[in-house]
Amino acid sequence: MNIASTAALIVLGTVAIGAVLFYHGSWFTTAAVISAPTVQQMVNEDSSAVRAQVVAFGSVMKNVSLLAPATELTSEMETQYAAYLTPELLGVWELDPTKALGRRVSSPWPDHIDIESMAILADGTYQVDGHVVEISSADSSLSLAATYPVTLYLTKRNGVWLIASVMITTV
Repeated sequence: MNIASTAALIVLGTVAIGAVLFYHGSWFTTAAVISAPTVQQMVNEDSSAVRAQVVAFGSVMKNVSLLAPATELTSEMETQYAAYLTPELLGVWELDPTKALGRRVSSPWPDHIDIESMAILADGTYQVDGHVVEISSADSSLSLAATYPVTLYLTKRNGVWLIASVMITTV
């Protein structure tokens, strides 16, 4: 191989390497620009799904009487709560209803959960702080009877946000 052939190979190799680096460099830049809105969109979608799950759960709490006989209570919890709770939390509540959210007396009863704040924790869990709002039927109309703070922790399982833990602060 002569000097001209060697020089041509070096120039060709340099151009090829430059083209590869340019191509990959612009690909990485493009990927970063494309993925940034996608990540924000995913956070927004997750946040909306978490909010919807807590609101929906809050609306069914009145359907579970924590004073019902054990077999009836277990059936009510599974029917009303299975779509909102992890199986582990549902099992804990079935074994010890004093730790559960639901109807504790005939009146007042839980009507909904007012969400005050939501945060994504480092492990990807959502922390939702709010208040359980209880109402009663006094004088043929519904009225606010009580509220108490509640913190819910939701985790994503099989694409669905489920309540994995609840902290209740009673007054």
